[in-house]
Amino acid sequence: MNKILLFLIPAFMLFCTLSFAESTVDAVVYVSDAGSDTATGMSDAAPLKTLTAAYKTVGEGGTVVVCGPLNLTGNALRLPKNSGAVTITSVFGGVDYAKQGAVLNLGGYTYLGGDTVFENIRINDSSSFYFNQLICGGHNLTIGNGVTCTKNSGEYITILGGMYINADTMKAADVSFYDYTITVNSGTWYGVYGSNKRTSNESAMGATGNVSIIINGGSFTGKTANQADAMIAVGGFASQDGDYYLEINGGIFSCPIYGIARPGNNSSRYTAYYEGDVRIVIRGGELHGATVSTVQSEAASYISGNYALEIAGADFTALTSIKAPRVRGTATCKVEDKYAQKVVAADFDSTDSAALPAKAQMPDVKAADGVVFAGGQTAGDGSSSKKAFDSLKNAVRALGKSGGTVVICGPLRMGNTVLPKTEGKVTITSVFGGEDFRKYGAEIELAGILTLGGETLFEHIAMESRSLTASIFCNGNKVVFGDDIDGKRNLDGGVTAYIGIYTGYRLQPSTDRAEGQAPADITVKSGTWEFLRAGNDRVSGGSATLRSTAGESRITISGGSFYGDVCGTGKNNHNGNITLDISGGSFYGSIYGMATPANIDKDVNTVNGNITLNISGGNFHGDILLAQNTAKNEFNGTYTLNITGGDLRTVGDICGNANILGRSSAVLNTTVDLAATVSGSAEFQNPIIGYGADPSVCYADGWYYYVRASTIGSTPCILISRAANLADIGRTTAYVVWTASAGIKSIWAPQLYRFDGVWYLYTSVAGSTSASVKRKPIVLKSTDAVPENEFTYIGELEGLDTSFWSWLSPRIFEYNGSRYYISSVFATEADNTTKRHKQTLVIGKLKSPTAFENGANAIAVPNKAWEGYDIIEGPYPVYGEDGTLYIAYAANYADGDDYCTGLLKLTNRNNLLAAASWEKQAEPMQRRDNQNEIFAPGATVFVPTPDGKEIYAVYHAKLHANNRYNRSIFIQKLGYRDGVPYLGAPPAIDTVMTYALNPMPVSARISGFTESKSGLSATRTYADNFKDVTADKWFAPYVKTAYEYTLANGTSATTFSPDGKFTVAQALTAAANIHKAYFGGSIDTSVGGLWYMPYVDYCVANGIIRARQFSDMNALISRGDMAIVFANILPDAEYTATRSGQVPDVADSLGCYAAVMKLYNAGIVGGDAGTGKYRPEDSISRAEACVIFTRIAAPEYRQK
Repeated sequence: MNKILLFLIPAFMLFCTLSFAESTVDAVVYVSDAGSDTATGMSDAAPLKTLTAAYKTVGEGGTVVVCGPLNLTGNALRLPKNSGAVTITSVFGGVDYAKQGAVLNLGGYTYLGGDTVFENIRINDSSSFYFNQLICGGHNLTIGNGVTCTKNSGEYITILGGMYINADTMKAADVSFYDYTITVNSGTWYGVYGSNKRTSNESAMGATGNVSIIINGGSFTGKTANQADAMIAVGGFASQDGDYYLEINGGIFSCPIYGIARPGNNSSRYTAYYEGDVRIVIRGGELHGATVSTVQSEAASYISGNYALEIAGADFTALTSIKAPRVRGTATCKVEDKYAQKVVAADFDSTDSAALPAKAQMPDVKAADGVVFAGGQTAGDGSSSKKAFDSLKNAVRALGKSGGTVVICGPLRMGNTVLPKTEGKVTITSVFGGEDFRKYGAEIELAGILTLGGETLFEHIAMESRSLTASIFCNGNKVVFGDDIDGKRNLDGGVTAYIGIYTGYRLQPSTDRAEGQAPADITVKSGTWEFLRAGNDRVSGGSATLRSTAGESRITISGGSFYGDVCGTGKNNHNGNITLDISGGSFYGSIYGMATPANIDKDVNTVNGNITLNISGGNFHGDILLAQNTAKNEFNGTYTLNITGGDLRTVGDICGNANILGRSSAVLNTTVDLAATVSGSAEFQNPIIGYGADPSVCYADGWYYYVRASTIGSTPCILISRAANLADIGRTTAYVVWTASAGIKSIWAPQLYRFDGVWYLYTSVAGSTSASVKRKPIVLKSTDAVPENEFTYIGELEGLDTSFWSWLSPRIFEYNGSRYYISSVFATEADNTTKRHKQTLVIGKLKSPTAFENGANAIAVPNKAWEGYDIIEGPYPVYGEDGTLYIAYAANYADGDDYCTGLLKLTNRNNLLAAASWEKQAEPMQRRDNQNEIFAPGATVFVPTPDGKEIYAVYHAKLHANNRYNRSIFIQKLGYRDGVPYLGAPPAIDTVMTYALNPMPVSARISGFTESKSGLSATRTYADNFKDVTADKWFAPYVKTAYEYTLANGTSATTFSPDGKFTVAQALTAAANIHKAYFGGSIDTSVGGLWYMPYVDYCVANGIIRARQFSDMNALISRGDMAIVFANILPDAEYTATRSGQVPDVADSLGCYAAVMKLYNAGIVGGDAGTGKYRPEDSISRAEACVIFTRIAAPEYRQK
């Protein structure tokens, strides 16, 4: 028995040892089309049939042996995910299965599921694609030895390190990868690209970390840089973050070598770029390409960091240039002497070194109690900057319910993220432990919606928008956006919007009913934001999303910039009061007490409560309105606008409760002189509107009216907004003035004019959105004083020349007393097809704004090389320095980058209708500028400055090359060259320009307030001080109020002397004190001289009187002169008429007439009882003066 035990124990131990040894050997599985997924896959005699089955065995690492033909079918082949490296081969166990017909056939784009090695295998492109792709998805890829590649047609397979972005629905999180390497030792390939490739117009941009490509062998067959994909590029066809490294030690290359490829096919709104450094080392290989360069497209790509190139040992057979354009950092190179003459030395900062500048290395800072780090590229535990969490959600979860501090120490990319709920405050910052981690690239990169879980403080942090919908939802929590927030948007990545803020929830039908009701409690001190809405956002449908917020909402803004609207509500109702306190900041959009509802067709947003807007600082470029949409906002309460400071010189409309639904009142209180003429200048940068085309701007009555076509749902419409200054035309509220009738599917380039006091809109419409459809010109009409109300459809112009097949971009102008209609047309249907776009400029004389006099005549056809595609459109008049008439027009294809602005010159002013009267200028007045990166400027209109001394051009252009129809609106002062109108290159977008402000007083922009209160208030109490002012006297309440408002004193402590007379000096002293009390400020009475001179000087300095208006300051002031002085001390809004009538003894020939009538109509002065006479030549008593003082300070005393 003992012998048996002795035998069994070693056997058991041997069994355990063998089992352990087998577990350390990577799994091996065989697969071929001849196999079965029910087989074991453990030998070539029992192979599996699919890789899906094979990866169940090797998913954690192992070897797939392709032992026969294996066909992967489908246009998009996604290999199963694998956590360990998988090797795919046809050589195993001493057997070369390729000799037995083994081949891996890729029938479509193939996406790897993890780190992968191909070696000793034949890979055949069996797809129908001309360019098939092996897509790594950010995983490591090794093409080892013994790989042979074949193809059925088209080109060889392309290796793509990142993701193929071909869908608008793809998010930045789907295409963000970190730290992977592509190694190629063999095989035949078309090209290699290290990062993402994009083909969709609106897809997510690339966002990739550090990437290395190492090529030791193989052949690369792409032959020309003009083909879309023919290159070796360490970057892809999109934007990249991180550092990139390309090393070539061997191989045969027919294609050029680039750091970064151009933007993707048909790319829209995008530029390809690197944020980090690029290093290329070429130590071997046979290279037949002509170029080694940083970028494929100099117009649409750049490297933000540094670039280094080293060439030593390679054999170039056709090299023509070694370049480094578009490097914003330092560019260095070191090449073999035989290639030195190929170096474009001007591109490099050094040609004798291939060193990259040293980068600051992030220190390893330890966390403290209640502190964690986030921003790591791999999932750490947050205990230090080197072990940071890779998500903000995990970092907040680690803090627990009590909250704490999250230190963002690296780039933290987020899609839609909901943070855990906390009871304590969470602080999110990039400054901790004496380090500002922003210098190491720390920032929040938001590509979706970030939902907060509790009270939150953001400070000392960079926040970049990576999506047009990037938003922060506070979920009703108290949130402070504190000091030192750097707000960004990834403009080169196609993101034109900054991050937006909702104080509430994003409500959906599934949202808990207990949520979405909390009022706003938010403070903003810094940052750049798209919008701030104090409430909820919601989906357009579902009753669960209609709930109201309730309680006292408070929004406090002391700094930051806002490029969209700031609203006192979200897209919801609110029950309770709302207070907005603004003491600083820049507002490039409008401020609204109430927001438009989400479902504008069905819903009305209602506020039951008071709304108070306090403005003591900041600068304003949009409107300040109670309602964003008066037809869809109901307000039951009092709207109070208190203005005690701030720069309102560039503000648009300031409106109270006019036309709003509900029962409301509106009060304006101000201590600022809103009636003063505006002076000074302001700065602007292009583009003034981020997205827009075919601008139409009309200047009238001190306003710039901006017109554009748009849609409501799928219905075309025309919008009009107005601004006091040209640079702000895209920042004010737009109103729908016409909605297309059934059958009209598109509107082209509407233009606004006013003739004989009537507004007209001219445009072209069509029954389809196709570019090849026939367009008809129409006219709309409005007799309203302002063109922001509804227009009436008139139809086609009478006498329209129907011999021209299709009309577009109509313009009207006046010349020598006649009006002319000028337009671009397609003369025949054959001129407007998918293959041909030939346009003609025509002109006709009008006998009325809605009728031609005698048809139209052709005056120009495309005949210049720069009028590509036979396109000439958008004509608009402009004048030379000597008054000569020119017609500016757009030429070339708007889809391309060479769209430009040409000129026709009128040579015979007596006959504008003859083609012979017009001479086309040899060159455009404006065209693309590659250096400044502004492309396709055109569709230009011209408007004057308010003083008429200068002319500005308004045009659309593109911020990026290859940008299709995505255009922005620019403005530029018109210049002249030899007297001819000239614009030249569009200024670069970082150019800061200035313009003179519209002098229109702010008070002229105010309307819709039911009550306007001054900045005067009672500051002391009257306790029957004066014995000669008893309660039975008619003037007693006026003396009492004037005393309490510190507008009048007694002649002693106990007497007032009501019958005493006022001198000029006393009247001006009272006027100065009232003005000072209203507007703030001071009067220096410490200077020597006559006691009244400081008050007289104050009145002159503030425009109350003219210098030397009164010759004797000690003379009694007349009632007429009293009216002149006191009608001029406050803004016009304080003299709003409450009645109308005439004063019998004040004729319009008197110098005091206007002043007396202003005060009379405002209810401040009246006539004698019985006669109604004002007695303008008589002196005024102290009691009568108190009537004027009181009625100015307290409107409730005014006569009705």
